[in-house]
Amino acid sequence: MSAIITAEDFGLPRHGIHLFEHEDDWGWTAYGHHEARRLIAAISHQVREYGVAEELREFLVGTALTDHIIEAWAYRFRATDEGFEFEFCEAGTPWAVPVTVVSP
Repeated sequence: MSAIITAEDFGLPRHGIHLFEHEDDWGWTAYGHHEARRLIAAISHQVREYGVAEELREFLVGTALTDHIIEAWAYRFRATDEGFEFEFCEAGTPWAVPVTVVSP
């Protein structure tokens, strides 16, 4: 992984949004800050690709995915066996990139 993270490091674009699925739970991180409706469409596209849409619906009974969207800034990306990890930071921190985390 390069010192500078790019949108492509987050995976293939779905509805123009690069996102990766968290390995250990229901959750996603997208490169950039996005309008909620488009972000949910990208997540829906991904879960249909993976064949887990029904499981996600069952998991989210009584809640809305939009209630779990957090726009943040991240830096200090490190490669892991599952992809990468990072630290949250303030906007304006050197090397920081915008990320959107969805973690129900």
